[in-house]
Amino acid sequence: MTLYLGLMAVGLVVCVVVGLVAFYASERPPGWEGAQRPAFITAITPKSIVRQQQQDEELQS
Repeated sequence: MTLYLGLMAVGLVVCVVVGLVAFYASERPPGWEGAQRPAFITAITPKSIVRQQQQDEELQS
């Protein structure tokens, strides 16, 4: 049982390390290097969250 749990833990660590290396080494596909964010994906910033909350409050009153 201990061997099984140890093997599972080592496998988890290996998966996380490989995933992180793949994530940080990845690049955008050719032709997409200078692409802008699509209009339907909004930028989430503290100011945009506060602005949305104010708009929601105005609509409710």
